[in-house]
Amino acid sequence: MKKLNYQQLALKMITRIRNGEYPESGKLESIRELAAKYGVGRQVVASALQILAKSNYIYSVHGSGTYVNLHQESGLFHRIGIFISESNPLISTQPLGLLRDIAMKNGFNLILGSNFEEDFTLKEWYERHNNFDGIIITGKIQSPDLNYLKRHRIPYVVKGNYDIPEEHPRAEINLREVTARRYADFFRNHPWQKIAVVAGRPALRANREVIDGVQDAAAQNGLSCRILHDDADGFQALNSCFSKEIPDAVILVCDYWKGFQKYCQLNPDFKRPDVVVPAAIAMRIPGELYDYCVDTSSNDIEKELSEKSMTVLLQQIYNKKQKGTAK
Repeated sequence: MKKLNYQQLALKMITRIRNGEYPESGKLESIRELAAKYGVGRQVVASALQILAKSNYIYSVHGSGTYVNLHQESGLFHRIGIFISESNPLISTQPLGLLRDIAMKNGFNLILGSNFEEDFTLKEWYERHNNFDGIIITGKIQSPDLNYLKRHRIPYVVKGNYDIPEEHPRAEINLREVTARRYADFFRNHPWQKIAVVAGRPALRANREVIDGVQDAAAQNGLSCRILHDDADGFQALNSCFSKEIPDAVILVCDYWKGFQKYCQLNPDFKRPDVVVPAAIAMRIPGELYDYCVDTSSNDIEKELSEKSMTVLLQQIYNKKQKGTAK
């Protein structure tokens, strides 16, 4: 039988705490006794105890021993999963930091999961790590995953604006209004008359709301606005646009800079318009490829969305715990 590593041992001990398996005193066995009990080395036990201490599951009293924190409620792992489906989690560093801080303030640890460039589903991930009190889901949402969580009564919330049935709990923002406000302020400071907007397909709700928001902002400023849809890198949409009429400015509302780069390489002498990109992706784009960036989000908006996500999820977690206690 394969020996446990310190992380696996920590999870086993968390499960014992969650299940209320310690006596009223809450005193843990000694490191030597735990090592013998679980068939591992003392250093493995010591490392596992460090994880539990940092996560507020245990505390040590000099000369007395190590004790379970009885303020940690039984029936909970105090672990929340954040699953980013088919999207690069490194792009979401700010939201992840906000969610982590909010989770910790509520006594929970945030555990990241992602199948970016991997071949497994949310269902498979959860079945391997079924020691979460609830899950926050974002990225590319798959209905079978949500149906699985709902059917098995696993607390969850979808973070972001998605076309999903009303039965699934979600946390959203008014993306159209936010986008319109940011771009309207930006357009007022530039003398453009004609703009082109490269965006994703309106079949996706978030894309629709961003497109509508940019169009609202353009209308407020009396701008002619042409919408170009592209499912790939933006090259096809830009090629179609520039072959007819080059606008004063091109707004790349998503990650279409590679398509623009390709067009510039193939047409080095074309009369280039001003190029505008979201501030969130500007750091990943060579500076010579764009002229302006627009901050279409803000710390306050992302904080509000993160807090909504955690509020919706925690309500489910404690409702489930209360029902379980009542049985």
